[in-house]
Amino acid sequence: MVRPHGTPDPGFTLTWTVAKEVNRPEHSGIATSVANVGIFVGTGILQPLVGAILDRGRAAGDAAGAWDTGIAVLAGSVAFGAAMTFFVRERPR
Repeated sequence: MVRPHGTPDPGFTLTWTVAKEVNRPEHSGIATSVANVGIFVGTGILQPLVGAILDRGRAAGDAAGAWDTGIAVLAGSVAFGAAMTFFVRERPR
């Protein structure tokens, strides 16, 4: 996410740093690129998914339930990302 004044979200900056630091120097560029693609793919999937959930809920007359489901999907993706940090191992120096 880019903030309104144009600076990237600090969480994304940390993701790029971790991708660079846990890989060998000759692979740090591709690792950073893969992390960047993952960020954009996640955003590209979650935004339309939550939008579809909200549209379906509004059409069914249950907008409040749709918001609950949409927020649960976003929270689940955050929980998944947080859980994946346990699998990051520091590269020995």
